[in-house]
Amino acid sequence: MPLLAPRRVEREKLVAYLLNKDHQRGHGKAKFFFSCGFSLDHAGVFERALLAHAAENDIFETTQDEFGEKTVVKCSIKTPDGNNPCILTVWRLDLGRATYRLITAYPTDPTQ
Repeated sequence: MPLLAPRRVEREKLVAYLLNKDHQRGHGKAKFFFSCGFSLDHAGVFERALLAHAAENDIFETTQDEFGEKTVVKCSIKTPDGNNPCILTVWRLDLGRATYRLITAYPTDPTQ
């Protein structure tokens, strides 16, 4: 079942992390997403693709902790280059909140 609850992607998460080739930990993710045709100039396209990814793919895993719920969604994301690779997106629903926020996204093997 897809993640149909309200979701949001913070712009800072896109431009300072997932699409930042200079980020210490996120540079590999940026390289991957740029290779799929996403860009800083059109960050809104990437944001919409991430939101659609959560709405169109099944939840892979859900865990609870003292801060709330973490949900992982797995597989195909629609990309500008049309290759539509399998990725994982991680979403967080903090206690007392009604909207999931994107934590991270990265490529993964669809068979695992």
